[in-house]
Amino acid sequence: MLITIFFFSVLLVSIELAYIGKVTGFLQKKLSTADLIKLLSAALIPFVFIYAGVTFGKFGIKYTAEYTQWYAATVFFILGVKLFYDGFRLHKIKQIINPLQNRGLFILAILTGINSFFAGLGFGLLNIKTLYVYYAIALLFTGILWGYFTGFTTKKLNNHRYEFFLGIIYIIIAIFIIIKN
Repeated sequence: MLITIFFFSVLLVSIELAYIGKVTGFLQKKLSTADLIKLLSAALIPFVFIYAGVTFGKFGIKYTAEYTQWYAATVFFILGVKLFYDGFRLHKIKQIINPLQNRGLFILAILTGINSFFAGLGFGLLNIKTLYVYYAIALLFTGILWGYFTGFTTKKLNNHRYEFFLGIIYIIIAIFIIIKN
């Protein structure tokens, strides 16, 4: 069950990356090898953050062995609250950032990566196998490429409030961990 929740969480990060790819494809309206390379590089950033979070979480298990599920639930709950806050405050800033510029794409990938780090930390505290983190890269690459190619045919970009949905999901994960404990 933990593996399913982990891959669902990575899928959510992948969908967030898909929106970055969709905006890039929408603005470009043509296939560009340079854009593909930049987008795949941007997908590596959340992967590194997830990996770092899982590593720190596994390191934390040594010191908090009897309370790790409670700490993991707390991390997911705080992440859910943070994403609600991002939906209100950070949403407008994210709309201004241009993903066609290298700095803009890097900033958007870092913002996604920060959320990925805390998700990885929670799963690391739940002692997920590091092997599954390596499989996550395929979902991240697929998401950003799907968004990029979808952006070519998109007529109008909708107002994206994805953070609210993510916040609810992570709070549900926190509640599920507490109930399971």
